[in-house]
Amino acid sequence: MKKRLMSMALAGMMTVSVLTGCGARGSSSESADTLASVITSQKLTVACILTNEPFGTYDEEGNPIGYDVDIAYLLADSLGIAHENVEIVNVPASERIAALESGRADVVIGNFTRRLDRAQKVQFTDPYNAAAVGVLTLKGNEIESVEELAGKTVYGDAGTTNEEAGDYLLSQGIEFEFIRGEDSSSMMQLDSGKVDAAFNDSTLCAYMAMKYPDKYSYCITDSAQLGVAPFYDGFGVRKDDQNWLNYLNTFIYQINLDGSNAALYEKWFGTPRTITLTPDFS
Repeated sequence: MKKRLMSMALAGMMTVSVLTGCGARGSSSESADTLASVITSQKLTVACILTNEPFGTYDEEGNPIGYDVDIAYLLADSLGIAHENVEIVNVPASERIAALESGRADVVIGNFTRRLDRAQKVQFTDPYNAAAVGVLTLKGNEIESVEELAGKTVYGDAGTTNEEAGDYLLSQGIEFEFIRGEDSSSMMQLDSGKVDAAFNDSTLCAYMAMKYPDKYSYCITDSAQLGVAPFYDGFGVRKDDQNWLNYLNTFIYQINLDGSNAALYEKWFGTPRTITLTPDFS
């Protein structure tokens, strides 16, 4: 009888222990529930790169505009949050993860390529954009092959897929001066004459060459030469924020399905997206 009572007591202690543990995890999960927070507060803070036309830039009055900015406002609409309650935070590419980890932003919508090293620090949503790496030069300074980068000065944003392309070519024995920037300033670097070429997203290269045909040239359209396969951009979310991640994935599914994402892309880039999103909901 005593053994039976002792067994029952131990079982009860184990049950209390398990329930207490579940309660602790529940509290931690609730404190990280950004979805509940933004709905309750009716405020949304989004980190974008606003030196990366047309993904993000400023209008003549200093207001944030661009493809990523419009996506952020679509997200706010889906949550019933007024646009005046959306704060667009400008961050350089190298600070996107820090903006999440510090709580400075609820989500990053900033031309953010899904990579395994980054996924160790943040969570990524399903893709909302797809691109590759290209090379942009000033008109008259065109190059036809990666070998022609030898002896030149080339720009690439630190902490991005564009930097990967530069490092790959250097590893292949193509010798050039590689400037790793921190603020997505490839056009400023080109315009100032500080660099001869810049690695950038193929979408951005095509856009700049289309918008300013007398100023820029899109070179090396075959991204395979740059050692980087086509890549997919997602939203960045803090670790262990599953409710928010689930909602954002559903949001991206919806805007891919109903065509609003494709429409915004064509609005800002002047052409349909050439690399198919995976999965393809168009």
